[in-house]
Amino acid sequence: MKGRRILFFICTAVFIYSLINIFNYYYEGYKNKKTYQELGNLFHTQENTQEPQKMKSAESKDEDTTSNNDSLTLRERFEPLLKINPEVVGWITLPGTVIDYPVVRTDDNEYYLSHDIYGNESKRGAIFMDCGNSPNADNRNTILYGHNMRDGSMFKDLTRYKNEDFFEENTTLWFYTLKEITQWEIFSAYVTKSEFNYIKKDFISDEDYLSFITALKDKSMHQTEIELNAEDRIITLSTCSYEFDDARFVVHARRIK
Repeated sequence: MKGRRILFFICTAVFIYSLINIFNYYYEGYKNKKTYQELGNLFHTQENTQEPQKMKSAESKDEDTTSNNDSLTLRERFEPLLKINPEVVGWITLPGTVIDYPVVRTDDNEYYLSHDIYGNESKRGAIFMDCGNSPNADNRNTILYGHNMRDGSMFKDLTRYKNEDFFEENTTLWFYTLKEITQWEIFSAYVTKSEFNYIKKDFISDEDYLSFITALKDKSMHQTEIELNAEDRIITLSTCSYEFDDARFVVHARRIK
């Protein structure tokens, strides 16, 4: 009888502990969602749909004047975020998904796996740029990382690109740097082992780079008619996947000039 009571208390304690963990996970998710909605309100002073028109109108103006004015406007939009965290380097928006987040960058690729934009410890981390990239996203391969969270936050929605219809219907992403608004078209999505060097940043020649991006396109689970060349710049979005141990799901897009 005594043994049964002990077993009952152990099972009850385990059950309560599990409930607390589940509650904490979803409560943190609620706070995380609310935080990024507030940050989005700070940043999105204009609708995203106005940005392409803004970029078109800029082409007809004096290049230097436009560049200076646009940079100033963007800098002003980023100021509230930079006050929160001076390591903010951009904002990524992926229409058709919930991905609409600030991007941070520091001198290692570990810190923001476990810390949010405020520097608080968080299982969700933050969306962050590879420490080897330029904050202006002007490298040949700019890499952004984010967790694949069960509650749908962070880079979870990248996995929707496993579906061919979704891949074909959602081809554009926007990346705002502190200096300019950039538009990108998606050309590849796939699951891979982490050993595959999709985060390569240094290339010995144009031929080396062209071979690399061609391999990325060929690796895609869905094909496009996009023709790549050595002048293209690409952005790489990386998150965890669960098909096998240490799997990654990766989406690549090239910058639209």
